[in-house]
Amino acid sequence: MRKVLTVITLGLLLLTGCGSKQPAEREITFWAYAPGDQARTQQVESLVNKYNLEHPGTCVKIFFVPKDDFNTKINTSIAVGANPDCSYLDSGLVSRFAKDNILFCLDDFVNAGDLDLKDFYPGAMKMVKYGQKYYGIPLNQTCIALFYNQELIKKVPTTWDELLQTAREVYVPGKIAAFAVPKGDGYGGWMFPAFVASAGGTMLNDTETKAIFNQPAGLAAMDLWVQLLQYSPRLITDSANAFELGRVAMALNGPWAIEGIKTNFPKLKYGIALIPKKVQYATNIGGESLVIYQNAKDPPAAWDFIRYLMLDENQVVMSEVSGNFPVKKTLIDHPKFKDDPDKRIFMEQIQYAVSKPTVESWTKINDEIIAKAIDEALNQRLSVAEAFNKAAKDCDAILAEEQK
Repeated sequence: MRKVLTVITLGLLLLTGCGSKQPAEREITFWAYAPGDQARTQQVESLVNKYNLEHPGTCVKIFFVPKDDFNTKINTSIAVGANPDCSYLDSGLVSRFAKDNILFCLDDFVNAGDLDLKDFYPGAMKMVKYGQKYYGIPLNQTCIALFYNQELIKKVPTTWDELLQTAREVYVPGKIAAFAVPKGDGYGGWMFPAFVASAGGTMLNDTETKAIFNQPAGLAAMDLWVQLLQYSPRLITDSANAFELGRVAMALNGPWAIEGIKTNFPKLKYGIALIPKKVQYATNIGGESLVIYQNAKDPPAAWDFIRYLMLDENQVVMSEVSGNFPVKKTLIDHPKFKDDPDKRIFMEQIQYAVSKPTVESWTKINDEIIAKAIDEALNQRLSVAEAFNKAAKDCDAILAEEQK
């Protein structure tokens, strides 16, 4: 009764149950993001209904939760012991939930060979690990790539040197900004590791116990942003729809931007390309994972449902629903992605995705320390080296505290 009352209190909507089936021996509650429209909702419902029909002894009940409210509602449900058996979870939160002993460790299932991990992109798999153990399975992934104005950019840059040269050539003071340089905020911090990786570096050492983003790769990445800002005044880049209106030649963005551009700015001639590299291509990674909670009634049943969602044909459906991309390398040539030029570029870019560190405190480090260092360097309150040496010291203090 407590769980029923809590579900009502949280305002969750049960859209798919088990119909006229006889009482199931195994019942699974599953929370998912509410899809953006009825058509996508029906796609997810159809998958769940199909599973229930094929597994007469099991009933999966899916509750849809608005994405913006999801983290609040899942935390509330955990606090009162009324959480679902399994759910979506932002991949960036898996390590934090695992550290707090909220999630069921999936190692026994994974090691049983139920899923072939070689099929998965390594960046996506790293996101669901904590302490070298798996606490989730990535459901979808997304990343950023380079959007450019085809009327302003005649030759797409592929290296950092070419990017800077293109920025100098395309910049028109007071009219055209070269590049929408990320800001010193959480979003900019999320993008920054891609540039560090492109220069051959990482944010933390191999054991994730010490910051190394203040070493040459990190300093080079930040210096690139500082140089690009010379040709990209904020007065232009901060104006509404600056890229879409042709006032910014290049910008970093994700697949979520494509529909809006095509719908609202149909005359814009744009292209999408890999992010220019220094020593190697790289991008960041985001997305959602599937997790089972520590207090799940029947973890094996929940795992069986997760395995079902990871079948290739279901991966395609779930990727379409989310607007993100599959986490399985086997789907890179699927027509849904290969035949769409925009999606094809993202499928190529995502092969070079690097995961954020798996430490529980990374969101805090990203939002409060990395973001601040980026802001100080871009606004020249400190030199790049000063800002990042200070940030590394602050980061190390948090990591040391976490290891106690």
